[in-house]
Amino acid sequence: MKIHVRLYGPLRDQLPVEAKGRKTLELAEGATVQKIFQTLDLPQTLLVTINNDQESFPNTVLNDGDVVALFTPVSGG
Repeated sequence: MKIHVRLYGPLRDQLPVEAKGRKTLELAEGATVQKIFQTLDLPQTLLVTINNDQESFPNTVLNDGDVVALFTPVSGG
């Protein structure tokens, strides 16, 4: 299945500049968000949304055509 990954903020540096923070991955049926972390060598502490929905978790199962956005956590005070 094809999963469309969008990296935001400093995560964009994980991909070539010309990719503009976007990558399409071919993953096996039943793959989870954690497989994206492993494939792109990313920390599992990132914030994740799938298809612009609320935050998802590493064990969330993906579906063909999903758009997964990854963000670094931000805090302030």
